Amino acid sequence: MDEDDIKDVLRRALPDQLPPGALDRARLVRDGRRLRRRRAVGLGGTGVAAVAAVATVVGVAALQPGSDGRQAVPAGPRATVRHTPGPDRAGTASPRPSHQQSAESTGQRVTRLTDEVKSVLGKLVPGASYSVRSYPAPTNEFPPLQLIQRQHTWYEAKALLTTKAGTGSIDIGIMPAAGTDAVQVAGCATPGPPRYQKGTFACETRHSQGLSVTVRTERNPNGALIIHVATRLDPATVVSVEVSNIDPNDVPPEKFPNAPTPRAKQPAVSADQAVALATDPGLSLA
Repeated sequence: MDEDDIKDVLRRALPDQLPPGALDRARLVRDGRRLRRRRAVGLGGTGVAAVAAVATVVGVAALQPGSDGRQAVPAGPRATVRHTPGPDRAGTASPRPSHQQSAESTGQRVTRLTDEVKSVLGKLVPGASYSVRSYPAPTNEFPPLQLIQRQHTWYEAKALLTTKAGTGSIDIGIMPAAGTDAVQVAGCATPGPPRYQKGTFACETRHSQGLSVTVRTERNPNGALIIHVATRLDPATVVSVEVSNIDPNDVPPEKFPNAPTPRAKQPAVSADQAVALATDPGLSLA
């Protein structure tokens, strides 16, 4: 195979890889080997064939008389140039290290969710203050808005929220979607009973952040108002937010008591704000 034949084979095999100028044999050998190494991983059938062609031509070129006076190996069995495929580097390459975050510990998750709840409420209801007072019992275990893990599966935060308009309660639940009470996310097709005697119950479905949100409202003759919002935040998470204009612990823990006296005309957190909190992606358990 003379130099013109070599050039012709190379140009047909790799039309986009060769410069238009003259090609010398030493460059063919050097560039061909480098190209073979660079393209050995991730090539399709056409690319592999092209590299094989380059390898064969380069081998033949290396056996031709060169400008440095060296002669080719005499023809014979040992002069036969064979391209022996090496191991499939694409199949044996070491996998790249995963960039996924390591599993979140319970303590890390509690801290993250608590910080997110406080951050979102700080923007939704600026200037509000939070206390535990009697809802829930003021203990070191349950400071206001501190998420607490319940039954090793879900998280809850409670507080009394006070603004210039008055005081009301907020109760936040963040639950794994698997095993969560279906009523939480069943929509208005499965209404729940009112919490207090003489309460009237209403339900509507809203849409926010691409999510379907159930908003249940209980009104009582004395003006007590309880709004319960629930949504499936993502395939792994259900979030519920309940707000009111009462302190639920102002009444004895009976099964079905009368509503406590309101502490404000409206809940300190509105239904729209409760929906915004429930649909915050930072509350995901995924």
